[in-house]
Amino acid sequence: MRKNRKLVFIFALIIFMFSQLVYILTLSPTVNFIDSGELITVCHKLGIAHPTGYPLYTLLGRLFSFFPSGNGAVRINYMSSIFASLCGIFIYFAVLTIISILRKSTDIHINEIIVAYVSGLFTCFSLTLWQQAVVTEVYSLTAFIFSFLILIIFIWYSRISENKKADILLAVFFYFLGLGFGNHLSLVHIVPATIFFLLSARKIKIRTFVYCGFFFVLGISIYLYLPVRSSLNPVMDWGNPDNFTRFINHITGKQYRVWMFSSSPAVLKEHILNYVTLLSKQISPFLLI
Repeated sequence: MRKNRKLVFIFALIIFMFSQLVYILTLSPTVNFIDSGELITVCHKLGIAHPTGYPLYTLLGRLFSFFPSGNGAVRINYMSSIFASLCGIFIYFAVLTIISILRKSTDIHINEIIVAYVSGLFTCFSLTLWQQAVVTEVYSLTAFIFSFLILIIFIWYSRISENKKADILLAVFFYFLGLGFGNHLSLVHIVPATIFFLLSARKIKIRTFVYCGFFFVLGISIYLYLPVRSSLNPVMDWGNPDNFTRFINHITGKQYRVWMFSSSPAVLKEHILNYVTLLSKQISPFLLI
């Protein structure tokens, strides 16, 4: 991306600023439905949320709870908007990196920047992400981590898979993968790509797998927050995971398994159709134009 380097970062800044403007204008001014009130409470009081506990979201939310403006709900709602905007930026850079790989050149032309810019905006203003960007929920943080990991994979293949910086990139990737599992287990969808990523990379040695495993465990160790904080009896202490059994039950979502694997074929079919319908509604025809 040597050519038009300044322009590349200017467009990234525009994505962030424009999406933030729209998100702030549409930000929920108070507590919303479902998990919103619970998550706002655990962020402000450093409590324990429902399984799987969401320790990463809780600790980041605690930082945002110190913002000097807005009520307690708005501060945590705003956190969701930040991660949604960053998600759009990472998709923007991922598209530019893919173009660089396909063209086998680090030079990026203005028309290619525009393609990536539109992709980033499509991400920010897709129906579901926009909905999650203006309320307190864990999904915009998951989207942020997911897009960041995708970007790292493409950077690996485009630039440094064979130089001494490769191990640093692997450490970052697996640390954030572990952290991501500390927010939401839906990140499991990136595991097949991760396995392919490792197996297809050149000059990967056994010690590299050990190295990656260490940083993954370091990231996912954020779950230790749950028993440590629960032992102090916070205001909200869902499941009281202060011993080994309750801790394992909490992080594996034991109380939800009865719903996860008990659906009939008819219900499963309905869910699949709903999923396809939701996909078709992500980008409005007006935005496509």
